[in-house]
Amino acid sequence: MNSPVAGSSFSDEGQVLMGQPPIVGDEGRSVFLTRDAYIYGHTMGDFGHRIEEGLCFLLDIQSDSFDEQILLGSGVTAGTAFRIRLHVDGIPNRVEMMLRDDDSKELAGYADTSTSRAKRLVCTADPRSNLLAFFELQPWVDDNLQIHYTKQDGPIRFSDLVHPLIMGGWNLDGQRKGHYVGRLANVAMFNRWYTKKATKGLKKASTNPTHLPLIGQVSPPNSEQLIRLDSDIKRLQRFSQKPLMEYDDFFDASIILYRWFLDTHPMIREVCEAYGIQLWFYGKSDAERKYSSVVLEDSPIYYQKTSFGSDSLFGSKWTSLEAFLQEESFFVEKKPISHGHFIDLVRNKLGGGHFDKDRSPDQRKLLELTAQLQLVNQKALYYQMHQLVRGVMEAIKMCGVLEAIQLDLSGGIRHTI
Repeated sequence: MNSPVAGSSFSDEGQVLMGQPPIVGDEGRSVFLTRDAYIYGHTMGDFGHRIEEGLCFLLDIQSDSFDEQILLGSGVTAGTAFRIRLHVDGIPNRVEMMLRDDDSKELAGYADTSTSRAKRLVCTADPRSNLLAFFELQPWVDDNLQIHYTKQDGPIRFSDLVHPLIMGGWNLDGQRKGHYVGRLANVAMFNRWYTKKATKGLKKASTNPTHLPLIGQVSPPNSEQLIRLDSDIKRLQRFSQKPLMEYDDFFDASIILYRWFLDTHPMIREVCEAYGIQLWFYGKSDAERKYSSVVLEDSPIYYQKTSFGSDSLFGSKWTSLEAFLQEESFFVEKKPISHGHFIDLVRNKLGGGHFDKDRSPDQRKLLELTAQLQLVNQKALYYQMHQLVRGVMEAIKMCGVLEAIQLDLSGGIRHTI
């Protein structure tokens, strides 16, 4: 597998989904762990008995559940052990770390982290000083977290790990306990204590490529938004699952995509900002850009992008909403017509939400060239909208937006107008 652990070789068990978008920043990719899935490694040499020197875990997470979960851990009963729990005792966003030594002395405590669904966490311990600390490094939060201790026995006598480390639960006496459901990335482990000052460089390196505002500066989603989005999602899912895009679906899809991405208050963008979720889409790979440039050198009258999402013939790379909307759906006499322009054309010119006979020369040329053109037994414009919907639905599911909305709705909608 493509390990999410820096500089380590790990294996997986169960349904581990690879190639997911970045959780924080734009470097690398993430993996998704279902409830039955976990990642396991080795006993990490002398890592265990060196816990006395300090312990630090750096990891990106985005959970799909508010149930209590276990992120990682290893150990034996009444001996050397460590564990990190999430949503401790069912309290959303509470993170706990526990260390135990060979004398059964424990150091344990928790912190209530931000409401951001995407987190870059530092969980660190200094057994010699009997201290723990937690930090959030994603740029859209204030990382001033208060530690609450539940055990401070002063553990100092640790030994090497007997059982391999597990991520997505923990390995206690050779048996996996607990689970984690969600995405995981950029896990790093250190035998050292990290102070707040020491994390400044890590925070500075944590970028915000999708331009999320600071949590607390945006309003949480309200019931009207969530219900409207849930209805939109179900409709687009139906459209994407049909073998062909039908007449009414074509126009309705343009209305929904416009409402989500191009309206004065784009609904998906605003919900992602409130949740603290980076919104990514399937963009053109370098191979596809190179191929397109070669095709365009021959000055075709018409050229259409024919594949989206993970099934793209040329592969893909994760890109922001702004970049995705600027990517080309069509070329008409070498002039690009972007995804955003195409959605706007159908919604505001062809009658999706408004009919307007006044079209630009490029729009008229596109409609003229596609009037009789069919791809895969459907009109070329319908085919393009169908592929666009499929790519969008696949991408926002991988980003965790759908699950976040469903989690709020199934929880009785905690946010009100």
